[in-house]
Amino acid sequence: MSRLKVGIIGSGLAGLSCGYTLAKSGIEFQIFEASERIGGRVMTYHHPTGETVELGAGYFHDHYRIMLSLVQELGLQSQIVPRKYCRVGFIKDGKALALREIGIDHPLFISIANLKHAATEYCQKINRLLAVYSENNKSFAETISEDPYLLEAHQTPFIVSELYRSLAPEIQEIFVKPFLRKQLSSEPENISLMTATAALGASAFNLQSFQGGISLLTETLYTNIKDRVALNQPITKVHQDKKQWVLFSSNQEYVCDVVVSAIPGIALNNLFNYQSSIAYGYTNVFVIEGEKHLHYQGCDILFSQEENHKILGMSRYGERLFKVESFHHQPDFAEVFQTYKILQQQSWQYAIPQLPTNKIYPSDVLAENFYLVGDHWLPCMEMAITTGIKAAKKIISS
Repeated sequence: MSRLKVGIIGSGLAGLSCGYTLAKSGIEFQIFEASERIGGRVMTYHHPTGETVELGAGYFHDHYRIMLSLVQELGLQSQIVPRKYCRVGFIKDGKALALREIGIDHPLFISIANLKHAATEYCQKINRLLAVYSENNKSFAETISEDPYLLEAHQTPFIVSELYRSLAPEIQEIFVKPFLRKQLSSEPENISLMTATAALGASAFNLQSFQGGISLLTETLYTNIKDRVALNQPITKVHQDKKQWVLFSSNQEYVCDVVVSAIPGIALNNLFNYQSSIAYGYTNVFVIEGEKHLHYQGCDILFSQEENHKILGMSRYGERLFKVESFHHQPDFAEVFQTYKILQQQSWQYAIPQLPTNKIYPSDVLAENFYLVGDHWLPCMEMAITTGIKAAKKIISS
């Protein structure tokens, strides 16, 4: 019997976690990374001041059970530190920019590194502003207790409450704008700042990081499987040959029994020639009878008309599709499905989120020996690590 071989595309947290778990069981694998570095969205920049600036994922929570178990296994628990400093991001021409999109050589980035070095003073001034605000607004304390998720979201920090929107101009005027003017000797053209801080005292989420930055985790995983990670090796095509897969890179073809894709969905799209309808969601696809073109794109479902006038509906909530009450501005899906008869329910293994133009892949394309891992539908390190480890365990047990 031939030995099982696994090809992993991408060396972010999901890919590295998957490879690390496979290595412990002696499974042969190879990780292909398109860039010259590992880590994916995890990237820590070390500033000459001694400060670290996270260009991607910047924190984790103390309830990340799977991640913390891995951290303990790697012996990194002593490196965990509270994350209490400010984050600053940018909006340019109406578009939010992550720090990694600005580039470490850009004067704005250099300013942010210095700004973070002065974070203590910055946070103190914010807290003084909030104290003044709370004296004149009794609802402030209630707001902060009811909605602790006021401070940050996803990879680019932004202000998500009316309170912070009202305070943002004052915060910028008293500290951020003067600081940047001093750093740049001019007003940043077409760029405004988004500011957020985790320095309000008690946090419902207990944000945490590592001494030296989040990259400590990816670097530690990498050192354990370094000889099985190929950098600067973008996969250009994925082809299924009978029961095996062939991964094509710039200078080799890697034949394997199982593929684990740990790259963003928009990148995976380019590796297949499979054509399908527009859809958005995750768990089940329903083919519905009817000629009416119902097109709705929300956080739960999208209906898209095909050439045969049937409607595809996809939901990431599966059986809970019929009753959606927890989200605002959602239609009554039960009424939709009473109107249109469900002709068949198909099992689709995965749908690429984020963009309405992304393709979806049915189970005959993504078979049992093709796994998709990462944080595509819930952007956090816990999801990336969990999906990577679970895929590895399924491969080991198969």
